[in-house]
This record gives sequence, C-alpha cells and structure tokens, in this order.
Amino acid sequence: MLAQRVLYRNYADYLYILNLNTLKSYVFDGIACDLMDYLSNIKNIDVEKIFAYVEENYEVENPAQMREEICEFVNFLQSENILIGGNNYD
Repeated sequence: MLAQRVLYRNYADYLYILNLNTLKSYVFDGIACDLMDYLSNIKNIDVEKIFAYVEENYEVENPAQMREEICEFVNFLQSENILIGGNNYD
C-alpha cells in the first residue's frame, strides 16, 4: 500500500514519485508505471501475486530475471518508505 504523504503520477512512459515525508523524488520507466498502480492499491504486498500479475499482463521472456527485478523494485520502494506492508524479498 502506498504510504501516507507519497504522491505518484505516470507521464508518458515514466513514473514520477514524490515522498513528501523525506522530500525525495524518483523517476522510473518501463513497467514501473503499471506496477505502481497495482502496488498502491493492495494492502499486503506479496511478490508471488505481483509476479503473477506481471505474467498475466506482459510477455515475460526470462522469468528468473523478471522476478529478481520485481523484488529489487519492491524492496527499494519499501526501503524508501514509499510502500508499506509486506516483507523484504530476495
């Protein structure tokens, strides 16, 4: 779930995040835009459900690499207090 005082917007193919708690901003591209929409609306972050969502909506050529990238993205968002709920994933 999106933390309080965190805003995000999708513009073209980019995801812009502003954390008003820390006054930090971030820019991502690729499927991050779609993932953020998905992640911001779920209460309990479950990497298996996220991976299933990606597999349903995108053609995944290398599942192991995609899983690693999703885990890194979710861990980063949690470490920066952008997302709350869930554990760190390896």
